[in-house]
Amino acid sequence: MPAGPDREKLVLEAAIQQGKPTNLVPVTIDGPNGTKITYQTTPDFFMIDGIRATVSPATAQKIANHFGRMLPTAKGAKQIYQAADIKTR
Repeated sequence: MPAGPDREKLVLEAAIQQGKPTNLVPVTIDGPNGTKITYQTTPDFFMIDGIRATVSPATAQKIANHFGRMLPTAKGAKQIYQAADIKTR
């Protein structure tokens, strides 16, 4: 299906039907003043039925909101990437 509103709606509905991710991976980094910060991340790109699915930022935010999650900031995403054992490009 080509990119556009219909595809975004389909992906959003499929993500909600799929349910809250259960395969979260903790990534812990050093925080300020000797603290630790642990991000709960997915181990791969967003997937629906085993297929990697790209989504718009607006749809990603809707999915995160539905499941009571937050998307990382640019700083958080960089920290997660730097702490990851396996890096994809």
